[in-house]
Order: sequence, then C-alpha cells, then structure tokens
Amino acid sequence: MIFASSLWPAIGPFHILLLHLPIGVFSAIALIESLAFISEKARKAREALPILYVFGAATAVLSVITGLSLMGDKHSDDMLLHRNLGIVTAVIACVAALLVWKNVARAVQLGVLGLLLAAMGATGHIGGGMSHGEDFLTEKLPEPLKSWLQPAEQPPVQAPPHIDTAPLSPVAAGASKPVFQTLILPIFEKSCTECHGAQKVKGKLRLDSYAAAMKGGEAGSTFVARDLEKSLAWESMNLSLDDEDVMPPKKSKCPRPDEKDLARIKWWIENGLPDQQDLSGFSAVP
Repeated sequence: MIFASSLWPAIGPFHILLLHLPIGVFSAIALIESLAFISEKARKAREALPILYVFGAATAVLSVITGLSLMGDKHSDDMLLHRNLGIVTAVIACVAALLVWKNVARAVQLGVLGLLLAAMGATGHIGGGMSHGEDFLTEKLPEPLKSWLQPAEQPPVQAPPHIDTAPLSPVAAGASKPVFQTLILPIFEKSCTECHGAQKVKGKLRLDSYAAAMKGGEAGSTFVARDLEKSLAWESMNLSLDDEDVMPPKKSKCPRPDEKDLARIKWWIENGLPDQQDLSGFSAVP
C-alpha cells in the first residue's frame, strides 16, 4: 500500500512523454485513410490500422492516467477542462479501435476518427496553452499574420474591490518613489513577466501592473495582504528548484528572486501590499 501511494505521483512526469504517442499514431492513421482514396499502396496499408488503433487507444488511456497523477490536487479551470477533454479523447479512441476491430462500415470509422482528431486537437491546444502560454502558436508568426490571428488586446486590469489597498502610511501627492513601481515591479519584470506579462499570460496571471497582480490568476489570489501563507506567489517562489510548482520554473531563463528580492516581497505582503504610497513613509524597508 505504501509502495502504491509513492508510485502514483512518480508516474506523473511520464505524461509529457506519453501524450505525444496518440497524437502521432492517430495523425498517421488520418494520413493513411486520406491517401487510401488515391493510392493502392495506402489501401494495403489499411490492413495495419487495427493494430495502430489499439496502440493509439492504449497510449491515450495511459496519457490520461499519468495526467491525473501529474495534476495532483491542482484544479484550475483550464486544468479541469484539459482533464475532461483528455478523458473524452481516450474514450473516443477506445470506441474507434473497437469499431475498426469489428470492421464496421468505413464511413462510420472515418466519422469517429474525425471526431477523435477534433477532441485531440482541443485537448492538446489547452494543454499547450497551460505549458507555454495562450499565444504559443502565434508568438513567432510574422507581425501581420500574428495581429490577425491573436485576439484584441484586453483593457487594463482593474483591481477587484475586495483587495485591501488601504495605506499604512500617508500617501504623498506626487510620490517620488511609489512602493510597487519602485520596489516590487522591477523584481516581477526580472523574474516573472516573461510568462506573466502582456505578451504571454500563463495561468491567466499577469504581474506587469499592480491591478493585475491584485486580480490573481486561475489558481486563486496571488497575493493576500498581511498573509504570507495564503499568498500563492510567495509560496511558489520559496519552493525547491526541483519542485514542479516552483516559480519561475527550473526550465525558465528568468533568474530566481534572490534573498533581497524575497525579503522585499515579504515586506510588501506583510505591510498590506502598498501601491502608490511613498517609500519614505515606511521604515525598515529591505
């Protein structure tokens, strides 16, 4: 029982490897079926389809199992949608394999294959967005094509009314050194905004402005005034580099916040997440 409980989280990382197998298999099947309309060799290749379908269905099921392990107790909206679509894709793959083995009418097989490819594409797109950002497909495109395909830029984020932004010190008119812009934003720009900025918004979280940081992301409140334990960003910044939830992630080119950066973020949270208040109104600033 102890072995089983330790094995379950260990299989999660294999999801990254396994998920590509059904994509490749069913794409190959679609190519064979398409060429079979015009090529005698492709029609002969259809004899291998039952084996390919079974292999594709098996790897789709394994992808779901390892994905559930990798998911753990994280339940963001995108993650739940990705999970549900993955399960639907695996079910359709199993049905498709059964239909081919039963040698039902080819038109039915092709119809189910089309449905499978659509479900697989939607699942992969959402998964890719979670891993690489919502614009991962268009990021490298030429500017005219990129601007045509990408949605219009969203208006500036407004901080929700429940966020505690009450000043802890007098707010000087025309403050020369506002806390967030002077002390905190440079840290975010150095370590966070490559994936959580205007160009790429992973996890629906932006940290390129005070209002965006206060809004949080799909996982919940990123920063909670005077509460380090409930501030998810603070928790993720302090994880081990080998932890899959560490931010910035191990594979990121962005530098991790150093001790001084972490001390300033901690101070900022403990002092109520000040924004426009002047630094001169605070004492013991790191």
